[in-house]
Amino acid sequence: MAKNDKSDASDTDGADNSDNADNADQGGEDNSDAQSGAIDLGGQTVIDNEWATVTVNSLQLEDEYGDMVMKITVENKSDTNFTLSLNTAAINGLEINPYESADVAAGKKANVAIEWYSSDLEGLNREDFSDFELNFGAYDEAYDDIFKNEVVHIYPYGEDKAAVYERPAGDLDEIIVDTDDVKIICTGIYNDDFYGEYVEYYITNKTDKAIYVTADSVSVNGIMMEPYWGCEVGGKHSAYSQMTWSKEDFEENSIEDIEELEMTVSVKDAETYDEIYSETMTLKIQ
Repeated sequence: MAKNDKSDASDTDGADNSDNADNADQGGEDNSDAQSGAIDLGGQTVIDNEWATVTVNSLQLEDEYGDMVMKITVENKSDTNFTLSLNTAAINGLEINPYESADVAAGKKANVAIEWYSSDLEGLNREDFSDFELNFGAYDEAYDDIFKNEVVHIYPYGEDKAAVYERPAGDLDEIIVDTDDVKIICTGIYNDDFYGEYVEYYITNKTDKAIYVTADSVSVNGIMMEPYWGCEVGGKHSAYSQMTWSKEDFEENSIEDIEELEMTVSVKDAETYDEIYSETMTLKIQ
């Protein structure tokens, strides 16, 4: 495996994306289409249970900051205050999580802007975003679930136009796991101003259940250095994920460049933690 000369890479996995701030405003349904390039989604109802109604109003592929914004309206039909959370989000089957949430008082509505940061969408053609799969839940002030795993699909151009993301092969790709259940590609070594060098993986979950991928007993150039890495990927989804260390880790161990990476890669059922796959491997960096 060779080093990649890019200074940064897309951070598009569900475990590593940074949380976005809440964007809830009390008020009626937001059908505003004032932003340039916004797609009118017609206020379609995607959730209507005993607790809440969620309608989807518009999708702006790129706002003035370069981010992508989906506007929804949440109605709390109960007599209990709750927080609506977006547990996971997949676009054309590729998990890119904005971690949006909104506090909604009993009997009230909130207009919510779900934002995907431009940095999470690098290298992707937004015009191809044809299937948004959103997994919603809600919890009360005691953090008890009110409802969970309400999975909805939103098709900006119609369900018949829905497509699945296909990652183009990279020159530095190295397939490190390929079974009936999961495929993991190491896409290369990258450099970040904050973390220093890190390793990026592209993970495809071939099963119908969520999986959790991690690594144990990790050594860099023969020195034990546990990374910050763990990635949950939903059933039939894919995700990019970055294995990082701190700059201090490299400095304290007198490592300037990653030359060899040894680790035990584990794949588990995300709910039961039953082991699906485990293997010790060594990656040589050229």
